[in-house]
Amino acid sequence: MYTSDISKVVKSDGLCGLHQYAVDCQVYLSVLVTEAATAVDQLSHCVTSVSAWLSSNRLRLNSSKTFVIWLGGKHQVTKVSVDCVPILSTTVHTVESVRDLELVLDSQLTVHAHVNSLCRSAYYQLR
Repeated sequence: MYTSDISKVVKSDGLCGLHQYAVDCQVYLSVLVTEAATAVDQLSHCVTSVSAWLSSNRLRLNSSKTFVIWLGGKHQVTKVSVDCVPILSTTVHTVESVRDLELVLDSQLTVHAHVNSLCRSAYYQLR
C-alpha cells in the first residue's frame, strides 16, 4: 500500500506501463524496433520520476536489482542496437534473461532458459 502511488507517477509520464508485486515494480514500454532509441529516453525519464518519488517518500531504487530486457521475436531483438540504458547515475546493460516471480524469461519469450533453470535445480536436489 505504501508504494501504490507509484502508478500515478508512471501514468503522469503517459508513456510507460507498470506492474507491481509485493516489493517489485516493473516499468515497461511497447515500441517498434525503429523507435528503440526513443524508448530508451522515455524509459530513463520514467525511472527518474519514479526514483524521485521514492526519494521523497524515504525509499530508494535498488540499482543492483534493476534490469533491462528487450522482448520480441528473434529477428526483432537482433535489430535493436541499444545495449545499455542510462538509469539515474548508472548505466544498466541489457540482459538476455531475467527471473520474474520464479519464472525465467528470455528475450525471445521461449521457455528454454526456464527449463534449463528447472533442470539445473532438480539435478542439484538429486545430487
